Amino acid sequence: MINPPPRPALRKAPDADVHPVAPMPSAVPAPRATPRPELRPVTGFGGRTSDTLVHRSKKVKLTTLEVKVPKRVAKAAKQKAKARGQRLDDVVGAALLNYVDGL
Repeated sequence: MINPPPRPALRKAPDADVHPVAPMPSAVPAPRATPRPELRPVTGFGGRTSDTLVHRSKKVKLTTLEVKVPKRVAKAAKQKAKARGQRLDDVVGAALLNYVDGL
C-alpha cells in the first residue's frame, strides 16, 4: 500500500494552539415561502417565459367615510399632503390600510 506524504494544505499550522479552528455554524432552516395570490399564470396565447407571472391589480372601489378629528390635525394633515403633492384622501386611505393590515 502506498502512503503519500501529507500535502501542505492539510498540515496542522505550527501555531494551531494560538488560533484554533472556528466552530461550524448551526444549520438554520430556511423560511418557508408564502403563496402570493396576486401572482398568477398568464392565460391566452403569446405568453412568454417572462410573462408567466403577472401582477394584476384589483379594481379598487372607493367609499365615503366621515371622521371627526380636531381642526388642527385636519389642517396640518392637509398642509403636509399638499406639500408632498398628495391628496389627503390617499394619505388617509394608506394610513387606514396599514391599520387594517396590522403594520
